[in-house]
Amino acid sequence: MATKIWLGGASTTAQVDTLTVGGTVESDDVFTVTLTAEDGTTAAVTVDGTDHGGNAASVVTALLAALQASTNALYTSVAWTSPTSTTIRGTAKVAGVPFYCSVTTTEAGGGSADLQTFTRAATTANSGPSDFNTAANWSGASVPVDSDDIIFQDSVWPVLYGLRQNSLDPASVRRGESYRADVGDRVKGYQLILGSITDVFIRGSGGVFRLSGGKTNVYIEGTSSDNDAVVLQGVSTNIYISGTAVRGGIRLKANATVTNLDMHQVGPTARITVDSGNTAPTSLRMGGGRIDWAGSTITTLTQAGGYFVLDGSAAVTTANVYAGTLDDRSSGTITTLNTLGGTFTVKNNFAASQTITTINQVSGTTDLRNGLANITVTNNPTVRGGQLIADLGTTVDPKV
Repeated sequence: MATKIWLGGASTTAQVDTLTVGGTVESDDVFTVTLTAEDGTTAAVTVDGTDHGGNAASVVTALLAALQASTNALYTSVAWTSPTSTTIRGTAKVAGVPFYCSVTTTEAGGGSADLQTFTRAATTANSGPSDFNTAANWSGASVPVDSDDIIFQDSVWPVLYGLRQNSLDPASVRRGESYRADVGDRVKGYQLILGSITDVFIRGSGGVFRLSGGKTNVYIEGTSSDNDAVVLQGVSTNIYISGTAVRGGIRLKANATVTNLDMHQVGPTARITVDSGNTAPTSLRMGGGRIDWAGSTITTLTQAGGYFVLDGSAAVTTANVYAGTLDDRSSGTITTLNTLGGTFTVKNNFAASQTITTINQVSGTTDLRNGLANITVTNNPTVRGGQLIADLGTTVDPKV
């Protein structure tokens, strides 16, 4: 296990790939060039028997024309030429910005190739100041490997390329307070994609930090003030957010999975946004800031402060509100609401309907008023203190 520190700033070299058509080409053979974006999405250019004359030279002519004619951004970022009758050369138009190319050839109908060949060779590797795959960007002049500790500190160079590191399983990933750049591409919405990580530590206020992969523990103790200062995707067993240096937005992307989520003593502008399609935590605890939750069912929500928005069709099995405000805008069921202080309100709930099965009112305020008569309380509420308020005509028969 080694410590690998991101330096950035490597010199730029334009990537060059060479594609070669060979063997015996038949008139119905199919040739495909595929380019892959940093997030793993792909775009393909294909020529088949209707496009070429059944020999290598005609395939190259047809394929070159198709590559040059493509308006897809992945293809327009590469200059396509043909140095020989059987080869195509792809050269990155911007030195330091890589492209990811693969080639295939099949028989008509998709069967395995017989006598024809189609190969790609990396003639010149990309080198650039923001490329994860450039060895010169790392301490020790080598890229991280499994079980390494990856550190981002003392650098102003962002990590924008080489983001698909799915098979890399570092021991930890750390952003220090001295790092002043982005990890991931905020413009195109790309994350740094890693395999399995034990610990992630995010500190400091420099740049955005976008990370995808399996994470056991995520500790967020500082962010920039950006709306999406930290973006997480993939499985995160535990997420701990604390400290007044956390003052920006933290987003859990769609299809993220969290088991335990804690947010306490954060800055007043700290905010978590949870996209729909997430697997909700077993335990969510907050003591400050704001959380906008549109994910799936939360097993236990414990609120000791801050502002929590339950949105979309999100549901909660047990909500314990000790302080702060729970702003219920969801159509999902709340099985048990324990108002123990603070405020529960449905004033912004415009769903067609919502069910709250059981309300235990102990302290603070449960306010069921919104004028829409869209909230159904299944069981008679139990009121021991504080106040429970409902619209005129709402059936509320509290047990005192």
